[in-house]
Amino acid sequence: MAASAEPIRAVLFDWSGTLHSQASLHTAVAANVVAMAANYGVDAEALGTSLREAFGTVTSALIARPFYLTHELLTTSYRSGVESIGIEPTDDDVEADVARFWDLLADIIAPNDGAVEALEGLRARGVRCGVVSVNDERELQRLVDRAGLRELLDFVLSSEEARSCKPDPVIFLRALELARAAPTEALFVGDLRAMDVVGANRAGLRSVLLVDEDVFLGRLGDPGPDGEADHEITSLVEVVEIVDASHRAPG
Repeated sequence: MAASAEPIRAVLFDWSGTLHSQASLHTAVAANVVAMAANYGVDAEALGTSLREAFGTVTSALIARPFYLTHELLTTSYRSGVESIGIEPTDDDVEADVARFWDLLADIIAPNDGAVEALEGLRARGVRCGVVSVNDERELQRLVDRAGLRELLDFVLSSEEARSCKPDPVIFLRALELARAAPTEALFVGDLRAMDVVGANRAGLRSVLLVDEDVFLGRLGDPGPDGEADHEITSLVEVVEIVDASHRAPG
């Protein structure tokens, strides 16, 4: 946890499940499971359970690495989940499953509750706002445009562009350069302790956990003491209140 009384001049946001809604993510995943189950001739509920377990397992393994592509996470998870129910997908099958997921998500993606209000409030206060995401460059930029949030952001940084994945500190430091802010002047908002809170704390930013019991990847194991956030919120509009309080605090 960062200890700083400096006014917050930049707010960095995770993308999936933070600025865009968990609901759109869950809907896209569910629709893709139905399509995959039909293609492979298997039960959709069983496939969905297998895929969710695979995503958790693969993500937990990958976050130990400083950099990976989301495409690797998805293809590995899809292949593992399908194989777990007795089907051997081809490379083309897996690539088609991944492409379908991105298309489904792009068609329905929507900002999270309070996202627009929070970004507008921060920008009105002169606070720089950016996205820091593990999503690959092409898909991240596509989703930001589809969600209609481009004009409310000063920059959008993908792990692919930074060559670093949360919680690795390099992507946070690159984001601070884009935000033109010191770590003590910045706030990071995310929904995963093991990736967002741990990474922000280790890089010296103040951390905010957006609490959502329906978070897609769950807790990803015990993140330890670095997983303790400076703030926990249930709505993104609370970020504006945290920023305002930092400017009132004696420094």
